[in-house]
Amino acid sequence: TWCYAHDYAQVALTQFAKKLDHIADVIVDEFETLPFLNNLHGDHLTIYEKALSYYFKDEYNQYKNKLSNVFKKMVENGQKVSAEVYRKTLQKQVDCIHHSDLFFKDYDFILSLSTAGEAPLVSDPVEPIDPALMWTYLHVPSVNLPVFRGPSDMPFGAQLVSGRYNDNMLLEFVKK
Repeated sequence: TWCYAHDYAQVALTQFAKKLDHIADVIVDEFETLPFLNNLHGDHLTIYEKALSYYFKDEYNQYKNKLSNVFKKMVENGQKVSAEVYRKTLQKQVDCIHHSDLFFKDYDFILSLSTAGEAPLVSDPVEPIDPALMWTYLHVPSVNLPVFRGPSDMPFGAQLVSGRYNDNMLLEFVKK
C-alpha cells in the first residue's frame, strides 16, 4: 500500500521512523511489502461482500429501494461469490495469518500509514486504497497515532501494529 500513499505521507512516516530509531532499545528495520499480503484487498473484499450478502439478505430483499447504491452493489457482488470461492478465500486468509504470526516472531511491531494521506474532499469522493485494512484482515492489534498534518493542515496518522495477542505490549509501547 506504500505505492498508494501521497509523497508527503511517505516523507512524514519515514521521518517519524527515524525519530523512533533514536529511542533507546528501539531498532527500526525497513522492508518491502510482505509477499503473503499480495491481493489482500481483493481477498478481503470477497470475504466482506459475501458476509454482507448473507447477513443483510433480509434487509436487501425487503428494503432494497432504501439502501445506498454502494451497499446494494456490495450485497449483489457477494451473492455472486460461490461457496467454493468463499472457502478458498477464507483459507488464503488463514494462510496469511499464519505467515503474519511467523513474521512477528522476529519483529515486535510494524509501523505503517493509517491512511494514504489527508481525507479526500467531499467533492472528490474517490476513496484511496486503505493501508490499515490489512491489519484487520490479519487479526492483529493496531493503534492509530494521529501525529501528522498534510498540506491542507488536515490530520493523518501512522499505524503501529503488533502480532496477534500482543495487544498489551503494543499499548505499553505506545504509552512511551
